[in-house]
Amino acid sequence: MPGKLLLTVFLVYTLLNAYIYSLDLSSLRVTDEELKALQWVTDNTPPNARFVILNYGDPLTSPIQEWFPALTDRVSLSVIQGYEWLPGEFNRR
Repeated sequence: MPGKLLLTVFLVYTLLNAYIYSLDLSSLRVTDEELKALQWVTDNTPPNARFVILNYGDPLTSPIQEWFPALTDRVSLSVIQGYEWLPGEFNRR
């Protein structure tokens, strides 16, 4: 009986923790206003332009930092996602 109770508590705790984490992740998205700004960058800057993105929050969880290169086809000098696979680049950034 104590084993079943412990398992039940563990499962409930795990499910609640996963739910709370998913709510936090769902808030990390590019807003409509940010999409419009990114479209402006694509339409009004040269293809070889380089940018430094300064925004609020942690750069590891910033949707703008992460999506800027993909949505604008421009280089962001401040983006760090993806550089962990290149020797020495992640630490340099």
